[in-house]
Amino acid sequence: MKQPYCPQIAFRTENMEEVVSMLEERGLPIIKGPLLIQGHCSWVFTCDSDNNIIEFIQWFEDIPVIIQLIWFKKNQ
Repeated sequence: MKQPYCPQIAFRTENMEEVVSMLEERGLPIIKGPLLIQGHCSWVFTCDSDNNIIEFIQWFEDIPVIIQLIWFKKNQ
């Protein structure tokens, strides 16, 4: 794998505030975020005890998953 590739797992959420609260309550580090693209999505990065990157994303529009993946790949 070449840089800037960053393997991670992502989970969709309906409420970013709840996710951030849950991370803080459990003492998990917020690596970056929450980040926001107004009217489109919000996301936050954390990691587990093995330093695996975990992303939580909230989409504000009902967009098919394949379109989300294509859009996100282009805009990273």
